[in-house]
Amino acid sequence: MNPKIFVTKIVAELTAESAHLENTYERLTESTRYWAFVDLKGSTNYRVANGPRKGYVRGEQFFTLVKRVLQANDEVDLIKEIGDAVFLASNEFRPLFETLLLIDYSAHMLEAQEAPSAYPFAIRIALGHGPAKRIMRPQNDYLGTPIDHLSRVMSVSPTSTDLVVEESAFQLAESILNEYGDFITVSSTLQVPTAKTKGALKNIYYREIVLDFNLMAVFKEFFVPWKDAMQKDATAATRRK
Repeated sequence: MNPKIFVTKIVAELTAESAHLENTYERLTESTRYWAFVDLKGSTNYRVANGPRKGYVRGEQFFTLVKRVLQANDEVDLIKEIGDAVFLASNEFRPLFETLLLIDYSAHMLEAQEAPSAYPFAIRIALGHGPAKRIMRPQNDYLGTPIDHLSRVMSVSPTSTDLVVEESAFQLAESILNEYGDFITVSSTLQVPTAKTKGALKNIYYREIVLDFNLMAVFKEFFVPWKDAMQKDATAATRRK
């Protein structure tokens, strides 16, 4: 076989298909939603330092944690798992935000139970908003500038919090965020460093949300889906006695 002939044929086919793909893109369904990435920090380094068995256990704990929180809330979709990260979406801010708060609180509690480690069970979360097109692939996926920007926001590494929100999402949800003011503090506007934007056409801005877990532990407002689920579990347990 002549490799050049084979490769030339592939390139010619792809070139001919480009117009069709552009038309296909225009027909894709577009959704404007709130989006979030949740990532287990230091997964690769943890596996290198502790071996694949412990790395597997740690990763499965993370996915189980996320799914357990999502179980009570049907307003948040798990779009896909990516390595040791998840991609979530919701039509409304509050269901997604509360889901992220509970995931972060759970991870924080797990981290506190561990022995001191160079790679603690810690996560990072980025929350954004905007239009994206659903891509027809074997695994559900979405494509759009807001999601690209969100991945850039994920690249920042704040030391005071695990949770950051992209500026447009903050502007839309500021009044809702104020309702959680008893245990969250929102920073002023910050800019993703140019070196981390990877050629984005415009500057990307975000805010850090610092959580006070001690105050969150006694916060009794909202979190309705999980309250309802716990009440059902308690009722079922009482009936079994």
